[in-house]
Amino acid sequence: MLDKNFEAGPNSGIVVVTLRSVSTITFVHPEIRQGQPTWVVTFEGRSETLDLDDVALRQLAQDVTALAELRSFLQEKTDAVVLAH
Repeated sequence: MLDKNFEAGPNSGIVVVTLRSVSTITFVHPEIRQGQPTWVVTFEGRSETLDLDDVALRQLAQDVTALAELRSFLQEKTDAVVLAH
């Protein structure tokens, strides 16, 4: 679905992520929370059940870990820019 009034371009501020073992639409995007830019990970809803074997589950765990690291990286960079201004 990925609505969010998306406009492609260098300032779109949205990173769409493809997970290896599931087809859930996943993206990282900035939101203003308590007056501060905060990066948020969104997993869009699924209409079907998700059944994974151990290999697919490990891939999902690795993907989610990498996604958490990406979110932290983006937040650190954003915080540095906010602090500098």
